Amino acid sequence: MEGRVLIVENDPTVLKLATDFLQYDGHDVMTAGDGEEGLKIFSEGEFDVVVTDVKMPKMDGIEMMKAIKALEPSIEVIVLTGYGTFEMTIEVIRNGGYDFLRKPDDVAQRIRPTVQRAIEKRRLGLKNDELVTALEAANKDLEARVVEKTQEASRLGAQHAVTRILAESTSLADATPKVITAMLDSMGWALGAIWSVDRFASLLRCEGLKHASKDDLSGFAGRHREESFSTGIGLPGSVWKSRQHVLVPASSDTAESNSTSPPGYSGIGFPVVLGNEVLGVIEFYNEQIQQPDENLLRMMTAIGSQLGHFIERERLEEQFRQSQKMEAIGRLAGGIAHDFNNLLTSVIGYAHLIEKQLEPNTTIHRNAGQIQKTGLRAASLIQQLLAFSRRQVLKPDILDVNDIISGVDSMLGRLLPDTIVLKTNLSTSLEPVFADQTQIEQVVLNLAVNARDAMTSGGILSIETSKTVLDEHAARIISAEPGEYVRILVNDTGHGMDESVQAHLFEPFFTTKPKGKGTGLGLATVYGIVTQSGGQITVKSSPNEGATFTVYLPVAQPDEAVDQVPEPPAIPVTRRDSHAGSETILLVEDEDEVRDMAKQIIEEAGYTVLEAENGIDALALTEKNGDTIHLVLTDVVMPMMNGDELAERLIRSRPSTRIIFMSGYADEALTEHNVFESGIFLLQKPFTPDDLLEKIREELDLPKPSHQRSVGQR
Repeated sequence: MEGRVLIVENDPTVLKLATDFLQYDGHDVMTAGDGEEGLKIFSEGEFDVVVTDVKMPKMDGIEMMKAIKALEPSIEVIVLTGYGTFEMTIEVIRNGGYDFLRKPDDVAQRIRPTVQRAIEKRRLGLKNDELVTALEAANKDLEARVVEKTQEASRLGAQHAVTRILAESTSLADATPKVITAMLDSMGWALGAIWSVDRFASLLRCEGLKHASKDDLSGFAGRHREESFSTGIGLPGSVWKSRQHVLVPASSDTAESNSTSPPGYSGIGFPVVLGNEVLGVIEFYNEQIQQPDENLLRMMTAIGSQLGHFIERERLEEQFRQSQKMEAIGRLAGGIAHDFNNLLTSVIGYAHLIEKQLEPNTTIHRNAGQIQKTGLRAASLIQQLLAFSRRQVLKPDILDVNDIISGVDSMLGRLLPDTIVLKTNLSTSLEPVFADQTQIEQVVLNLAVNARDAMTSGGILSIETSKTVLDEHAARIISAEPGEYVRILVNDTGHGMDESVQAHLFEPFFTTKPKGKGTGLGLATVYGIVTQSGGQITVKSSPNEGATFTVYLPVAQPDEAVDQVPEPPAIPVTRRDSHAGSETILLVEDEDEVRDMAKQIIEEAGYTVLEAENGIDALALTEKNGDTIHLVLTDVVMPMMNGDELAERLIRSRPSTRIIFMSGYADEALTEHNVFESGIFLLQKPFTPDDLLEKIREELDLPKPSHQRSVGQR
């Protein structure tokens, strides 16, 4: 692409070199020896690119570039210099230079492609300017015609503008001022605001407010944007309550206008509706607003619907981000729990071994016992982490929630001080739920303890149950599936909490209590149990207004109820006074500390132990000692070969093989390894020495291996 190039250079050698290169490419080249001459030539002609030296007599290249840019902002300027510095590069860029070439090497190597690119950029820019100019001209023509048309056309233009803004905006905060501005410009109104419903606080909050530059509006606007309205209060609240437009006539009473509208201004509000729910309110003020006609109502209904879909989409995206965050935290918690389960297994086991070797009733003997107790307390915390991460092993059953709440009533009496009054209101028409009774009891107790801690000066704790049906819209609000639910409400009259606290409320280790006063796992545990049970939990609270936690548990389905058949009589087991034995145990565990600890405990009970650190080594030992091995105790997740694959191969070759799984992983990982389907006994880490020996003895004393029992016997 040939173009017109002006070269300004006081070094004749460089000037000739650059000129020859560019003329070779077919460019029309003019030259000047200093900045003044170059500026004069440029002002008298038309050029695509200017190539200039920096240091020149009369006027240097930077000054000339500034002057040229003032005459023709779109011109591309390439700067030549033999002593370029970082500061000079910045100066060139700041003044709109296209590129920076060093003499003489860059002149020989880069000037041709650099000039070519600069010409292409300028031509494209000019073409773009033409298109922009044409587009602007078309828009002005369209605006002129819109002004000439009817008021309905103006309103349709406003609706189109809102549609475009919402399509281009990424958030309500980004869209709101643009939407209000578009509406004010189109309708000629003086002030506009958009409010959204805070579902949990049951308040309208201002998302954005814009107004014309009028002194009599500034004070009202400043107060108004900081307000919040409950249903029926103020213009926004009146629209929310009535679900239709509301017109407030102009008032000259300054005191009254402070809470309704600015003095001398009328106000009108329209609901933002999606389905059957009011999600927000749009309101406007002007010196005179007439009762809206059918066209205006139709336009505002359409805009309200668009805003409603936008608000709902943003809320769903926020719910998705929140669920993703909680899932990520849950995965992290589950992984940490597994590692700690292995560590605690070793701590508890080795403390037991030390304790047995010490003289009873000595200080060091008591210390060893205390280590075991502390390890078990830590194991309890790990179970809470697993509950939050929804990776604990649940034992669901058909339950009556009212029975659970009645069952923990006496325990709540011990937990609550005399200054707190407990009130219960249990529905008499509840459907059963399918959940783990112990875990649901934990949910009620944790919420009660949380309420107790929020009422340091006393108050009322209310627990209610009811049945509810969530349609698609209601279910989407709380990130649940549509259907029938049993609802548990736990309400307190405590100090409440603001939105910043609520945003992190269910995260593990988050607490507002003083250091050392809480683990921050109580509500995280509640969240994990409820969601793992197929339900959902919400919270509604404001500072000094108490808090209401609502738990939704899905009603049990018929197929779940059918599965709950009475268990057959227990298989007779030969019981012993102790867990000791003389059989041979194959111990398979990849963690050295756990394997060494378990081996010592088992051997001290009289058993013979063969050990392997992975499934492949275990198979080799069974081939060599198969007839003498009475039981295989194996970890589930191991390198090279997992425990479930080892068990499958052992059972295939020797169906009478007795096997016990042990694992520090939780429900999800064990399901992936078919642990629950196999029927094989599972020993969950961390376990105590007594747990280990009892499970071994139980398996050995069964008439046949656990994996050979029927499903109903497992």
